[in-house]
Amino acid sequence: MADYVTLKIGETKGGHQKLLHALRSTSDYYGWTEEFPVWIGKRVDNDSGYQFLRDPGRRGHPQFMGGRRIRISRSPDKSRYARGLTNAFKVSRNTGLLDLAELAHFTKVDWYWMESLCGQRVDREVWADRYAAKV
Repeated sequence: MADYVTLKIGETKGGHQKLLHALRSTSDYYGWTEEFPVWIGKRVDNDSGYQFLRDPGRRGHPQFMGGRRIRISRSPDKSRYARGLTNAFKVSRNTGLLDLAELAHFTKVDWYWMESLCGQRVDREVWADRYAAKV
């Protein structure tokens, strides 16, 4: 589905991909498509000479994707999701806090908070501190 994009935000030691799945307009707006490569899928070769492409998700819609839903907001109000100022995306289950800190670091527009993996709304400054501790 052309409305959605899957980005590779990292890789585990075992070679598994850490993925972000969001609306293309959201990824473009926050600058993530400039920083992270688009993930198409893994090619699987068959003994009979055919190549298969593993589908990253049924129909490409995030409702059918596995992972955790994360929200990012351009509103300082943490008590609600401000209409028009909050965006949602999904990350794969093997994504960690340091991966989210890196994602927050490479976000190009002004924003106030982003949810952690457990749903806690964390300020931009805290994400910056986590990224600085990583580097």
